[in-house]
Amino acid sequence: MSLLFVLSCEDTTPIRDNPFDPENPNYIYSSLSGLISDHRISSPVQGCIIILDETDTTINNDDGFYSFENVVHGEHILTIENINYFSIKDTITVEYNTHINHNVSIVEDVPYLELSDSILIFLPAETNKDLILSNSGTQNLNWSINHEEESINVNVMSGSLSPDEYQNLNFAVNKNLLEIGSYDISIDFISNGGNYTLPLKVFVEPILIITTDSIPFDMNTLNSFFGLVNPGGGTLDFTINENITWLTLSLYEGQIQGDTLIVEAFVDTNYVNDGNNAGVINVNSSNGVAIISTSIYSPYPPALEISVYTLDFGLDLETMSFSIINGGDGILFWNIGQIEDWLEVTPQSGQTINEELVYITVDRSLLFEGDYNFNLEINANSQNEEIDLSLNVLPILYVSESYFDFNSSINEFSFQITNVGNGIMPWAIDVDDNWLQLSEQNGQT
Repeated sequence: MSLLFVLSCEDTTPIRDNPFDPENPNYIYSSLSGLISDHRISSPVQGCIIILDETDTTINNDDGFYSFENVVHGEHILTIENINYFSIKDTITVEYNTHINHNVSIVEDVPYLELSDSILIFLPAETNKDLILSNSGTQNLNWSINHEEESINVNVMSGSLSPDEYQNLNFAVNKNLLEIGSYDISIDFISNGGNYTLPLKVFVEPILIITTDSIPFDMNTLNSFFGLVNPGGGTLDFTINENITWLTLSLYEGQIQGDTLIVEAFVDTNYVNDGNNAGVINVNSSNGVAIISTSIYSPYPPALEISVYTLDFGLDLETMSFSIINGGDGILFWNIGQIEDWLEVTPQSGQTINEELVYITVDRSLLFEGDYNFNLEINANSQNEEIDLSLNVLPILYVSESYFDFNSSINEFSFQITNVGNGIMPWAIDVDDNWLQLSEQNGQT
């Protein structure tokens, strides 16, 4: 038995079944590129070292551009380094046979000056503006302000700020140092975190402002003050007019420049009427008319008013009431004049700033049959009033027995006389037979 062996010298290359295997000769690589820019100003940052998976390194160009070829698909670590910036690491995922564009912004390790506004505009009525200066960088910021305009005052001219600290600044314009018109003024900020020129737009034009739009007086405060201000600059002419008989002002015309002009107002009570008194002060200028309302209340004197002018008790009412009312201001003092014995008034005197309830009670047991009227006088420290009182008194006779039978064994009887009405009832008994004797023949009950 013999064996046959066949030998060949031809080279063969293995072909793998997985096309995503980088060892596969047919594997298609991906690519990666992008731009490196400054986080704050978005401009390209050149000279950065870009490291892919700590094995492949490149440096971006002047335009901030970087790129990697032959990148295997999967997850990668991208590191960006620059001597003046904080290093950054990004994790990126690369798909098979694709190009990835990955832009990165990096933060410079320096102080950075920022202002809350890019321009300050002072309108004619405005003399103050606020501004916030902040350090949004990562190092201490040393700053100062440089300007030569004497009409501008800044409350803080220099300082130092730690990262994320800020400084409140106030800019004040003295418009009295400027002629009428508009001005463009530059304020320079100098710092180790950048320089900045802040433009100021200032409008100088006379303008009238009053410190109040109303002046309420009272009888204890008969003078007051108001101010006229021209914050806009220049000279403002003004006149004041009013048609208020009870008011006088310390001046009625003049000029306003930088300072507040104080005007005093006086009240003459001889011309003040009881109750509300009101008027208007007009301040006229080339800038328009400003209006100030003014008022004073003069209390009315106490005034006696009563809720009713007649009270009718009729046949059976014993108590009725009425109100004493103070229809004015202040304190009303009052009292009830002389009254009859059969009347009771509670209370009979008093004082009130509003009203008070008074009760009247009649006692008919002191009166005989008839119709009665009485004028109840109410006296006060303002005027007097009267209430007409009326009542009726009607006694009614009632006898307890209507028949007596004297037989042989009874020689005495008794009966009662009763007043079932009201008032005093006189009575009398007429007896014609002399054999009948009475214990009483007349009386009243």
